[in-house]
Formats: sequence, structure tokens, C-alpha cells
Amino acid sequence: MNANTRELHDRGQSVWVDNISREMLVKGTLARYIDDWSVTGLTSNPTIFEHAISHGDCYDEGISRQARRGGSAEDAFFELALEDLKAAAEAYLRGMERRLNAGLDPKVASVASLFAGRWDVAVRDAVAPELRDRLGIAIATQAYKACRELLASARWHRRAQAGARPQRLLWARTGSKDRAAPDTLYVDSLAAPDTINTIPEKTLFAFADHGRVGAPLPADGGNAEAVLAEFARAGVDVMALAARLQREGADAFVRSWRTLLARILEKCDSLASEVVGRQPR
Repeated sequence: MNANTRELHDRGQSVWVDNISREMLVKGTLARYIDDWSVTGLTSNPTIFEHAISHGDCYDEGISRQARRGGSAEDAFFELALEDLKAAAEAYLRGMERRLNAGLDPKVASVASLFAGRWDVAVRDAVAPELRDRLGIAIATQAYKACRELLASARWHRRAQAGARPQRLLWARTGSKDRAAPDTLYVDSLAAPDTINTIPEKTLFAFADHGRVGAPLPADGGNAEAVLAEFARAGVDVMALAARLQREGADAFVRSWRTLLARILEKCDSLASEVVGRQPR
């Protein structure tokens, strides 16, 4: 078992892989992630499915089957997605944590995800180099502080005594987009109990190879407020940036959803043409 991913697990953080594909399931890749890298869940979204459908033939049979039924592109997608999620769930039945998050709604965007993955595009030219790559971590630390305060409150304890179970914060799309930053920055920095990190496969490989888990996120927020104040002094309006990135993220998912449906229709037409071409004359 990989020592780096095991350390995250031992700290109380669930490691999820930010991907799903039919190929990953049929070739046993997900099973290896579970056994060797302490992966306990996965995430998906229309962009991931579009890439998987466009760059392979694993879904061709299912698309062709749906086309013969006369179903819509949406029907085909949901059938394929549910088949994948069922197969993935079965892979976790060997005692692993049973958690799947299929981001099927194209209009949902995560603030934590956007900050972790894309903030540098908007502010890299506006702040000093020593501040780069710290905004996402500061925002995450703020969120973690708020979560810990809630779980320590009398309000929560009353609900826990009644049988309620706490939700965990999920850090999404934690690959580093800034080439000047370490490729495992957001995995190294966001290790914390009772959280989930859903990690792109490329970043997961990198972390398993050379990740270095830092100190856990401070429950009291640490220096997050001071870091945010530095950004404010540099002229960055964090709330306006958050709103902008939310809009851009939601728009991106809508575009991915439309592209996904178009790609399925293209596949339907292509597969139908191949069948006609093989008919005897």
C-alpha cells in the first residue's frame, strides 16, 4: 500500500479519484486504486464522461443499444452513467467506504473546487509571487474552521445525540493549474480529518510518487484571515472573484453537458453508418 496515500487515510481524510470511465472499471484500475492507494470513492461530471466517450470505444456498445431503442442522447448518457456507477459501487463492496458522487447536474459548481483549481488564472498578474497559490488554501482553511465550529456547537451535539451524522467537507479538482506551483500542492496542504479530497488521476499519481503531507489544517483557521487580508491589500476582491468563478464554473459545466450530448449523437450516427456499411448488397 502506498505510504503517501495511506498517510492521508490515517489522518482521517478520504481519498477519492476525480474520474470514472468504463475502461477504468473493466481493466481493474479502480480496484487497484482501492487496494494499493487507499482510494475510498470517486467523482464524475459531464466533462469526464465526454472525454471518456470521445477517446475510446468502451461505450460504443451501450450507445448503439440505446440508439436501436430510439432513446435520446440524455437517455443514453444516464444509462451508461448508471452502469458505471453500479460497477464502481460493486468494487467498494469489499468493505471499503461506500461513497459515490456523480456530478450529473451540469448547473452545480463548487466554490472550494473553483478556488482550489482556477483562482490563479484570475489573479496571478495582480499579486506578488509570494502570495500565489495561497488563496485557495486560505479559503479552504476558512471553510474548515466554520465546519469545526459547527461540529463543536451545542446545536450540533443535540442533533448528534438524536442520531445525526456529520457531513464532511470535500476538496474538489485539487490538481495544481499553476505550472510554477508544486504539482501536489493542494493535496499536501489540505490534509485534514473528516474531509474528502477528490484528486485528478494525474495528481494522484504525482502524490503517490513524491507527495509530502504537511501539517493538518488548523481547526482555528490559522493564518487564513491574514492571508486574505494580504490579497485585499493587493487589490483582489475575493468575494467578487468567488462570484465570477462560480459563474464561469457553472457555464463550463453547461457547455460540457451540451458537448457530451452532441458527442453521444455523433457516436450514434457513426455506429449506425458502420452497421449499414456492413450490410450485404
